[in-house]
Amino acid sequence: DTKGIFSGSKGLREGRQKGSKAYVNSPAYTAKVEYYGIRNLNIGLSYYGGKSQSKLFQNLDRNDAQTLTNADSSVVNINMLGIDGRYNWKGLQLRGQLYWVNMNNTDQYNIFTRTNGVNNDLGSQMLGYYAEIGYNVFKLCSKTKTQLIPFFRYEFYDMHYAVGSVITKNESYKNTILTTGL
Repeated sequence: DTKGIFSGSKGLREGRQKGSKAYVNSPAYTAKVEYYGIRNLNIGLSYYGGKSQSKLFQNLDRNDAQTLTNADSSVVNINMLGIDGRYNWKGLQLRGQLYWVNMNNTDQYNIFTRTNGVNNDLGSQMLGYYAEIGYNVFKLCSKTKTQLIPFFRYEFYDMHYAVGSVITKNESYKNTILTTGL
């Protein structure tokens, strides 16, 4: 099966597996460190590293060079690095995240998962971040225990932050979103 589950428009989203239906060919590694040393401030640094999984490795004859090449072309090496932060002070709430994703083997994957002679369009890097500010307006009323927090969020993500040599960068995969609410 050469159907690609990853693409430029959806990124890695379709790569999630249900627990009972999951298959694993190689382990992934994840870590997170959080810092709470300053009052009301939390900062986190996280990492994920691993390969996407492929059913083509099941019962694979490792002596068959062509099937091994096909199986290798069906996976993407994924490394994600993220930083996040939250700060609360007298009703003011600030939060944000930044994630950078670097993927290897995307040229081989895009060729292997082509449809009707057209290469798939998974980029080799993705970048996304958001910053949010909010204020608990009920903080001004000392007797009120509930919260009402109007907020504003600025988001940016680029699913084609960098691309390999077999596809062209698609500028429509670069998006800015402004959100406000309660």
